Amino acid sequence: MKNLLIVILAILLLAGCSQQPPVPKQIVILVDISASIEPQAETECLDAIAKLIAKLNRGDSVSIIPITGDADVQSTGRVLRFQKPVNRTAYDADLIGLSRQVHDSLQTLRIQAIGSPTARTDIFGAIRMAVEEFANGPKERDRRLIVFSDFIEDDGATNFNTDHRLAAVKNATNFATEESKKLSVTVSIRANLGLLRSKELHALSKERREAIKQFWLRYLKLAGIEAEWATDGVGLLVSKP
Repeated sequence: MKNLLIVILAILLLAGCSQQPPVPKQIVILVDISASIEPQAETECLDAIAKLIAKLNRGDSVSIIPITGDADVQSTGRVLRFQKPVNRTAYDADLIGLSRQVHDSLQTLRIQAIGSPTARTDIFGAIRMAVEEFANGPKERDRRLIVFSDFIEDDGATNFNTDHRLAAVKNATNFATEESKKLSVTVSIRANLGLLRSKELHALSKERREAIKQFWLRYLKLAGIEAEWATDGVGLLVSKP
């Protein structure tokens, strides 16, 4: 009987250990607000982001970084940051206030994205900003990077629409190997890449579109970020809260 009690206590202790509260999430979302993204796709994306934030647990945080034509100039100072309060208030008034803040901030971003879209797309710069955001955040976090874009880099120096290095998958992966050396990642990050409908994307050949996809997957993997690709960007966000 004594041995049986010891076994039962051991099982209960193990069960208690397995029910530890989940590690808070730190999510950084990059949103392409360039002129190439279709307005309807932009609207659907921002609506999905609002729903994602509403479903997060207390203590989770979200940073939203717009992908502009020049991350160092146009994106600086425009990062939106939200955190679900840890301590509950009466009638969840804290969450109601956060919901209003999220709605108003995303509405402003929507107006900027559709009314004054940027001419170019600096995805490299936005990813660097995201990596810095993670590095400067709390240590114990489940870090997730979500990128919504057509993934056509066009920063003035490199244009994935025409660059010969994106004409075929083999050349693209070689290019990704070189570019990944410029990205320094010091924390563990998982990434999801969600494709948004784009005017420019439709004009590209199937081979170039595949080369662009493989470029980003290899670029992030070699930098230390495991990434998954989703052709339906908004669907990705809804299916993986």
